[in-house]
Amino acid sequence: MSFVSLSLSRPKARKTYDCIWCTEHIAPGEVHIHEVSTYDGEFQDFRWHRDCYYAAITFFKINDEPEFEAHACKRGTCEAA
Repeated sequence: MSFVSLSLSRPKARKTYDCIWCTEHIAPGEVHIHEVSTYDGEFQDFRWHRDCYYAAITFFKINDEPEFEAHACKRGTCEAA
C-alpha cells in the first residue's frame, strides 16, 4: 500500500465542505486542512477539520494502519460516530 501526499494546505473555506473524518460540515470561513494525495494509485481530495486531521494522525500512529472509514469518527476524536 502506498500513500503519496501531493499537497497539504490550510485554506479558509469559501463554501460548505464535508469533513472526511467526521459527519460534520466545514463552514464557510473556517480554516481547515485540504489534502490532495494518492493511495494505491487512486487520487484523493480530502478536507478535514483541523482537530479531525490531528485525531486521524493519532489514529494512524496508534493503529499502525494507513486506512480509515470516511465519516466514521466523532469530530476531533478517534471514537466511533
